[in-house]
Amino acid sequence: MKNKVSKLKEDWEAKKEDQINAISLNINSLQDRLGRLTDAYIDRMIERDLFEDHKTALLMEKKTLEEKLSELQGGGRTIPDQISEFLELAKRAYLSYKMGLPDEKRDLLKIITSNRLVEGKNVLVELKNLFSLISEGHKSSNVGATRDRPRTMLDWLLKKLYQHFIAQSKNGQELTESSPLKPQYKLVRVK
Repeated sequence: MKNKVSKLKEDWEAKKEDQINAISLNINSLQDRLGRLTDAYIDRMIERDLFEDHKTALLMEKKTLEEKLSELQGGGRTIPDQISEFLELAKRAYLSYKMGLPDEKRDLLKIITSNRLVEGKNVLVELKNLFSLISEGHKSSNVGATRDRPRTMLDWLLKKLYQHFIAQSKNGQELTESSPLKPQYKLVRVK
């Protein structure tokens, strides 16, 4: 499993460099377009209102690209790092709960569960989406091999985790109490 995650990290670094180069080129292109727009306005080829509208649109697009670029260059937590952290938590969840102190157990349950309901003596606990992926496993009615389906459960799980964290980063979500992972959590290590 560590080999697959490290391979994913290597691939991520290569893609990250490609994205940084592409975004830099787009920023330079926008800067050129902004220069040509300003020249057209100075030469009185376009009206002031049209110039202001186009200038605002170009500056907003440039700002968005610069934010993406700084995010990529910032060296924050990468998708492979988040996947590795998630898998480590999932791997040690049972022992962490069994050997943890009451506060640690409570924190662990807050991290891995989404809905907790108590009615009388009945307790209903629902796992968060990512943890339920692990518990349910790779269910497929199609037994034969297909091109679009990974060959093993681990490949399938890594693909799902990758898709989840990519979608989460595109939505600009930070890791919070309601996210599948929290930035800090305590694990009880067994030697």
